[in-house]
Amino acid sequence: MEVAQRPPDAEDFADQVQRRLRPANTTDTYAKAWKVGTRFCAAQGFPEPEATRGALVAFVVRLLDRGRVDGKGYAASSASTILAGAVVELRRRGAEVGRDDQAQARATLEAAAVELLKAGERRGGRRARVRRRRPARERHRRHGPRQRVDGWEDNATAGLT
Repeated sequence: MEVAQRPPDAEDFADQVQRRLRPANTTDTYAKAWKVGTRFCAAQGFPEPEATRGALVAFVVRLLDRGRVDGKGYAASSASTILAGAVVELRRRGAEVGRDDQAQARATLEAAAVELLKAGERRGGRRARVRRRRPARERHRRHGPRQRVDGWEDNATAGLT
């Protein structure tokens, strides 16, 4: 990649660098967030690049209420990711998204998430199971007793190599 020589070239160069450095999964997440955003705009009758405070707050409320294709609401963490991706895509497409407008939408999201928790509603994936670490006296049953060399377990003598 060649370094830019003039200011307009520098802007294009900066865009190219950003595209190359952004991981593919981030780009995919932004594209999915944009799809959710366009689905919301179509359902509400908003023009597609709608970036006002009211539209962002309504978007967040809809995400939590019935934003998914199946009519269920998203988990708060998913709604937060979708909001961030939609805002990035709005800005990329030339819409002016004010920091205060985005902050208001995020504050609404956080307050609504707290209300969902208070109501006992649980969304998202299952909790990861916490593995209980077996006490040392029980661990030898699986691998046999371990010898320690200078305070470190010797994997070769423990039969783990």
